[in-house]
Amino acid sequence: MIRELKDEYRRLGRIIESLELITKPGGNPARRRGRKNMDAAGRAEVSERMKRYWASRRARAATSGAMSGGRLSPEKPEPEVLASSAMPVPGFEAANLRHGDCVSV
Repeated sequence: MIRELKDEYRRLGRIIESLELITKPGGNPARRRGRKNMDAAGRAEVSERMKRYWASRRARAATSGAMSGGRLSPEKPEPEVLASSAMPVPGFEAANLRHGDCVSV
């Protein structure tokens, strides 16, 4: 009888702890955080700033003839491909193997 009451006491203690965690002050953890609402004046300010930004981008692109800053912009040369330059292969110094010696088909 006493053992059953002690088991019931421990079980109720675990239930109380879990309920305290759920109703802990500090709010709902699923609530959105960190994002602020913007008033009409703030949206207008951002809108004007972005219009100026994109106008300057279009002007720069018009003077250079192409959109600059892209991956394959004409101002940037293509990377030079190394021909079969003999580079030592780590771990194969004893066999005197070099990168480019073996060609797999």
